[in-house]
Amino acid sequence: MPTRPHPVKRGLEIMDDWLGLPEHDYVATVYLFAQKLPPNEILEAVEIARAKLPEGGRDAFRYFCGVCHSKVREQLIWLEWLAGSRTTLGLRPGWQGLGNAGKSSVRCCPLPVPCGARPG
Repeated sequence: MPTRPHPVKRGLEIMDDWLGLPEHDYVATVYLFAQKLPPNEILEAVEIARAKLPEGGRDAFRYFCGVCHSKVREQLIWLEWLAGSRTTLGLRPGWQGLGNAGKSSVRCCPLPVPCGARPG
């Protein structure tokens, strides 16, 4: 029976074929997210982004980053709720919410240019 590749490695393989970006533009970011999310969540984020933006490119990678940031935020909210800290709802001071349409100078990941996804 053939073994299945690790979900993060499989996600990187999909990104290689789909994004059309130099590998150094996204590999470090994927591994940063892999430190905060379970491996299957990384693969799911890749699949969500690829379904939304099948043409790939930098916008697709930004979308992937946004999906991962949302997953991290959901995980923090859930953990805070389990711990009994329901007052902050996982929001950091200064967070403008998901409806903030303004461009951000915050770099969410080590891209050569800010991708605009807000850290969550």
